Amino acid sequence: MTTMTLVQAKERLAALTNSDLAWLFRKATGGQKAPRGTKPETLRDAVADVFREKAPGPEETAVLPDDVAGWFDEVGAGRPVTMTAKPEKETSVAVELGRLAKLPTGKLREKYTELFGKPVKTGNRQFLIKKFAWKLQADAEGGLSEKAKARAEEIADESIVKGKKPKMATEPKSRDSRLPAPGSIITKTWREKTIQVLVGESDFEYEGQKWRSLSAIASKLLGCPSNGFLFFGLLPAQKEAAEKRAAKEAEKAATPSPVAGSTPEAPKPTKKVKLAKAKPAKKGAK
Repeated sequence: MTTMTLVQAKERLAALTNSDLAWLFRKATGGQKAPRGTKPETLRDAVADVFREKAPGPEETAVLPDDVAGWFDEVGAGRPVTMTAKPEKETSVAVELGRLAKLPTGKLREKYTELFGKPVKTGNRQFLIKKFAWKLQADAEGGLSEKAKARAEEIADESIVKGKKPKMATEPKSRDSRLPAPGSIITKTWREKTIQVLVGESDFEYEGQKWRSLSAIASKLLGCPSNGFLFFGLLPAQKEAAEKRAAKEAEKAATPSPVAGSTPEAPKPTKKVKLAKAKPAKKGAK
């Protein structure tokens, strides 16, 4: 090995790239990684200080130990020779995953159907990317054993993504008792306009458009957040008052009106009022 002086080492340091300087810094400091964003001049000075410690004597004549001078022989074109390049297959898988990660969720689901031959319902991007990674890696390496496949499917199963337990089947929500039966029409006169809303199983139809709630329709009409049950008169107190009005109108309609030519009822006798008698004036009174 050719003897290298400290001056020659500094000259070679000046010609190294940033990645080579970073590697030499780790070598010189026993594996310490340079902080992100460290300037090349700072790395170069730090390595030169280590060289100076390992090469005693005047700087012009100081000679580096052979093992330290050998560090330069380990530096390749921007990468130490001890740092082997990633296999081509591994690189292609990483590139493909990076491309897939940029796709919108809808495109990822289409890609899932293309790769696995079956559709997927979930929109969980993390789950989809993991499944793609498993598939691409398996294809690149020639496939996995049946045992490994079963384990991978278990890990990536939709029901346990992110540690979530499978959702238990839940009973359908009970229908609000304030609502009329599906198929009924709610009618309201508002600002000289008749509003009709068709009641569905889980939504409402107004003017040919589907709405998720009566409150959404009321808010649209009034131009501010509103209670749909209150607006359409479906609250219990409103229903009770409406029923009372309807009963009263029905009773009134059932009472027969007097027929023309019939004998009128005799007038009820009036109660006679007794008048108090005037008292005679006393004698001698003027």
